[in-house]
Amino acid sequence: MDAESAKEVAEGKTVGVIQVNEAEVKAHLGEMVRQSIEETLNGMLDACPDAEWRLIFALARLGGLRVPSEILCLTWGDIHWALGRGPLHGAQPQD
Repeated sequence: MDAESAKEVAEGKTVGVIQVNEAEVKAHLGEMVRQSIEETLNGMLDACPDAEWRLIFALARLGGLRVPSEILCLTWGDIHWALGRGPLHGAQPQD
């Protein structure tokens, strides 16, 4: 492909019979990835035997808490509802 054709492709112009719009391709791929991740996470949540396991999975996978140290130390009083945050009380690094 010559430089002019490459420029037209990058701009989303028609070259021959193929039209390429990089922004649309990226948006579409991003949506496909998001849907795939959402389907996978929903499948994993559905596979959990009960609400307690769904909560553990969500806190670990979506909240980034370590299992079991940070999740077992968590109490309702730790949650700052107005801020939507909660501190972590996991194992402290040793010097």
